[in-house]
Amino acid sequence: MRVKPGGLPRGTGSVVLLRPSLVSHRDSAVKRLSLILRSHTANVKIRHALAVPWIRTPILLLLVFMNVVSAIYLGLWAAIFLVGHPILLATLNPFSPIVSGVAYLGLALWHGYDIGIVVFGTHKLHQMTDGEPRLIASFHLKWLHKIQTKLLRQLLLWVAKYELLRLARHALVVVVLSIHAHHVSENVVDAAFAFTYTLLVAFYCFLTPSCLLSSHPFIKRYVTLLNDAFFHFLLSTGLSAFVFIPQVVDYAPTPTWFEYYFDALVLTNRALISTSAVDFVLFLFIFGTNHLTLHQLTHVALAASAMEEIQSMISKGNDSKSSTKTLPPLPSSPPPPLFRMTMFQGVSISARRLTTRKLVAFRERRPVHFKLFFAVNVLWGFVLVVAACTGMWHAPCPPGCVAFTSPWFHPNSCTCKRFRLDCQALGIFHDDAKATAVLATLDASLFSLDVVHCGFPQGLAPIDRFRDLFALRLEFNDIQAWPASTATLPSSLQVFALRYSPRLSAMPAILVEMPAPPSIVSLIVDGTNISTVPESLSTWPRLMHVRLASNRLTAIPAAFQSHATLSLLDLHSNAIDDAVALSSLPVQIHYVDLSMNQIQNLSKAFVHAYIAAPFPLRLVANPIESMEPALLAWALIQASAEPLDFAATPLCARLGNKQRPPVQTRAFQLVVGPLLPPALASVVCYANCASQCGRARLGDHIPDVECNVSACAFDHGDFSP
Repeated sequence: MRVKPGGLPRGTGSVVLLRPSLVSHRDSAVKRLSLILRSHTANVKIRHALAVPWIRTPILLLLVFMNVVSAIYLGLWAAIFLVGHPILLATLNPFSPIVSGVAYLGLALWHGYDIGIVVFGTHKLHQMTDGEPRLIASFHLKWLHKIQTKLLRQLLLWVAKYELLRLARHALVVVVLSIHAHHVSENVVDAAFAFTYTLLVAFYCFLTPSCLLSSHPFIKRYVTLLNDAFFHFLLSTGLSAFVFIPQVVDYAPTPTWFEYYFDALVLTNRALISTSAVDFVLFLFIFGTNHLTLHQLTHVALAASAMEEIQSMISKGNDSKSSTKTLPPLPSSPPPPLFRMTMFQGVSISARRLTTRKLVAFRERRPVHFKLFFAVNVLWGFVLVVAACTGMWHAPCPPGCVAFTSPWFHPNSCTCKRFRLDCQALGIFHDDAKATAVLATLDASLFSLDVVHCGFPQGLAPIDRFRDLFALRLEFNDIQAWPASTATLPSSLQVFALRYSPRLSAMPAILVEMPAPPSIVSLIVDGTNISTVPESLSTWPRLMHVRLASNRLTAIPAAFQSHATLSLLDLHSNAIDDAVALSSLPVQIHYVDLSMNQIQNLSKAFVHAYIAAPFPLRLVANPIESMEPALLAWALIQASAEPLDFAATPLCARLGNKQRPPVQTRAFQLVVGPLLPPALASVVCYANCASQCGRARLGDHIPDVECNVSACAFDHGDFSP
């Protein structure tokens, strides 16, 4: 710094010579102080607004409600991922169930922590250790002096000045939610859910940027985050919870709900979870931003509440003091007129060109880039509204389309996901060519196909073009054989059901002679003349549910006795007369149904193993006359849970018969009543509505011909399409 000849002007104090680096630090300090003061002023105004109880209390109640719903939703999914039935995990196909379960459980506990700090008052210690809670939107650069690179320091100051982090965060959330909304429209068969989800993303684009244009700090900073939290809650857990939680309540308690679950819920639930690493990252981002926003809003509201309590205590303390005359406090010594040895590095005040008004009187500004950001969001919101409307407006679906999705910008097509081909209803029962032509018109992304009342004596035409086919059901057809040379099954197929084809005498070759083990999880073959099961089924790596009912089996197939993944086995209405193989079933078996067979007794080895590790076992309508006393006593004690069902057997008839023959002695005649009390007899030895229709068959969403009578309420509506 040069000094003119003649020296300094009179009255000028000493001057500090500064290097260029100090000048740059001086500018950074001024800007940093400006940002800190602006954020501090905003926080004071926010706390002042939240100190009003009628503002703070509804906000806290809303935050607690959103945390409770989010914790329940994430906790249920964590339980499914960690301890759920293997069939659920196989059909949902989540990304790394253990990793997903741990992540979801951690998020659920995190939401539970926020509930605790509000409900149980555990926030007070947290506030004592953290006296200056800050919003996500605030951006303090108190550590900026540690950065020596001038370009990086200026860049960070520029980012803080224009609040680009807040805008970038909102833009990233909009992008992620838009991607998920498109995924929902492509996969969820509930059109109202897909439309509502996309519309909420559009409203999020409209409302949140509009709050950024406000000049009041409470609206710009706190209400913006509150609006973020509300939409994050709806789009991450809220809307999905109102779809998913009723499913858990309705279908989880019983083991026979899987068939209906396959039909109606797999597509929707796959859209609610992550099925790949990319989806997992996106969902973690959505859930994480939801919780961070809720956490910061809760923390700031509680800090304002604590500040109000402290001020109230101080006010009461001042009122209780005696009115004694005290000396006024001594005025603090003013700073030197021309110097401050503070963050300005000893620079003269007159050299900073920063007036008091510029330094103190900060207001929330509405710069041009905020307005541009608002315009871009509004434009994208209108695009989403148009996309949602085009999803609801599509071409008429062909007759037989049961469920379809609502993809964006496809108004001239129908994306059918589940199709039911009923040849009898279409008048083409004996015309396989026309039935094949109908199948040829279906979209390649078909998810579920039902073929009912058709011919196809040699099986269906090639169906491998349905690359996403998940379930294939063939009912009441005239299938006699299905050679492997005529077609191949899609690799995505997980449910195969072939029911009521009485001319079929062997397992279809398309299943047995496949070059590689199929990915089938559920195999159902009912109402045929099949008497044997090939050993090759024991090598199917994902087979967990087998139902071979109303066939001609005489023994439990050996292919299932050593299967590594089999969990549910249903062999009711066959001719099985030997239950020795029960003792050699896999240890992971969870359910066995041998009702309406010819079993007369159970081996002692199986009885001891079953009591040690029980599972639901159905032996209804078998000619069982006696049972091991230990097993009988155990079954009666556990009658309310119904683990062992032996109703409609001779044993049950003797236990609950009210008209037993009297016992005649020399002195008198003893009339013997039933061995079971009426209340217990009605539970253990109930009467079937039809001879070949067990109680478990009713209302299981599977049409059973034996139960389609008036006494059984026509299978409780299972024959309804």
